Amino acid sequence: SFTETNYRQLIDRTSFTRGVDFDVLKNTSLRELKQVLLSRNKRSQINRSYNRYSNQYGKAQFTIAKNSTEALAYFHEMGKLHTNYWRQKGQGGSFANPVWIRFHEEIIRSGHKTHNILLCRIVFGSKIIGYLYNLVWNNRVYNIQSGFEYSVDNRDKPGLVSHMMLIEYCMENKYSFYDMLAGDESYKKTFSNSESELFWHVLQKNKPMFVLEEWLRQLKRRLMN
Repeated sequence: SFTETNYRQLIDRTSFTRGVDFDVLKNTSLRELKQVLLSRNKRSQINRSYNRYSNQYGKAQFTIAKNSTEALAYFHEMGKLHTNYWRQKGQGGSFANPVWIRFHEEIIRSGHKTHNILLCRIVFGSKIIGYLYNLVWNNRVYNIQSGFEYSVDNRDKPGLVSHMMLIEYCMENKYSFYDMLAGDESYKKTFSNSESELFWHVLQKNKPMFVLEEWLRQLKRRLMN
């Protein structure tokens, strides 16, 4: 049976979840948003990329899938871009897992009926540069996955431009928080004005071999640091 003496609780690992807290920005206008949220360098990169896309392809369009059929189409198109990116790195990405795909297809089918899905497409003219797949709960937007059309020109920033447009959409539509979830990816640090530490806990039986295992794991961490 489970008792406090039979088990002990360990912290397996920690990470940070980052996002945009719009309550902090309640006195900031949409026009001022980039100035307040971003560094001068990132503002320059996003503005330059946005202008390059506009000049080369045409007017920007930020669209939200209107129904589950359109959302599923966006999801699978996002999957192609996502997979192309990860294959270039010698990996499969999330869409290499058919169980993951089926799970999120069902989430999209059921969640769209209750307005818990935001699947976004970012287009300039007829050029699609990215998709962002988000869940909505308690007026918070949670970014689950993305897919972007990268180019050989590093002045093009499809990810930064897409996230910025979604953040602007969230602000306009009075969402309270845009949560980019856990991870140390640079774009999360670029946009976030809020972070919280997450802890992964493990329950382990109080047996000598497990105590020894944890002691060796801690020793390894100390030696590596």
